[in-house]
Amino acid sequence: MHQQNIKRFYHAFMKLREFLNAENLINQKQYNSKLFFSGISCKLKVIISLFVFTEKSLNIYLNNESSNLH
Repeated sequence: MHQQNIKRFYHAFMKLREFLNAENLINQKQYNSKLFFSGISCKLKVIISLFVFTEKSLNIYLNNESSNLH
């Protein structure tokens, strides 16, 4: 049950990350270099890097969990 919840969270999390990456690309195209580095985009970058960090932690956790089951 616990692992099922983690997997559900992971899938929802990946969807959110795809959305953030898409938003980031849209911002890059709309505002060229100078404006791209405005506050809003910096916040987006921080959020994305936090998500990447969380994703790596989740992957490590899921790998450990699956190896514990075998």
